[in-house]
Amino acid sequence: MIAAYSCERILNQVDLADNQLSLIQDQIYSALATNVWARALVGEAAYGLEGFTMMPLEMAELWFADANPRFPPESPRTLEYTLYSWSGLEATDRECYIDTMIQMQAAAKEELPRRLTLASNIAYEVSGGTNRMPFVKSLTRMLIPSIADGFYRDARSTATLRCGLAALAVERFRIAHDGKLPSGLAELVPQFLAAVPADPYDGKPLRFRPLAKGFVVYSLGEDADDDGGRPRKIGQKVAGDYDVTFRIER
Repeated sequence: MIAAYSCERILNQVDLADNQLSLIQDQIYSALATNVWARALVGEAAYGLEGFTMMPLEMAELWFADANPRFPPESPRTLEYTLYSWSGLEATDRECYIDTMIQMQAAAKEELPRRLTLASNIAYEVSGGTNRMPFVKSLTRMLIPSIADGFYRDARSTATLRCGLAALAVERFRIAHDGKLPSGLAELVPQFLAAVPADPYDGKPLRFRPLAKGFVVYSLGEDADDDGGRPRKIGQKVAGDYDVTFRIER
């Protein structure tokens, strides 16, 4: 994704030749063909299992770190997690974690946006539901939501790369047509683009809009709302009023 942002900055400043743009497209195609998130989840699963080997004192310090970074061995929290370990709840929790990570790995192999829905549903079942017992599956509840968040970070990276791929095709079209923009991304197929990339968030083709100067290719983003290709401002954290964009303004 960093490379895509760098490419966007370069294209806003420098005119590249068609063969250079085509070469960058080939690199993006290669990146998109590799499901790096599915691979990463294998390592995440192994890393998470390390949590179930912690001593009760270590677990108490991890779980309640925001409230108090250190607990003496005789503290109630440490005793609670000693009970958690000796009662068999830890083994139940570990089994739940393994099963949940298997489900997450299977979800990661699905196409977008279906994988986002699956990951959200899995996380909801683990961290929500009707189980109010505080120590049943407690470590799994702590680990899985961040895994689900990772699915959305991966989708954003995919959206950025797909937008970049299409924008490069638009640039190649402009070179071939004396600066003229295409009427839509479909006009780029098959000469400059194998197919119009799908938006990872709704499964529909990416959006394209001419600007007063240049153009923007964009994805709806996590809110799945069309904001007309409005880019995210630096430091902006409020979701819902920007898209995932690749803008060329020259």
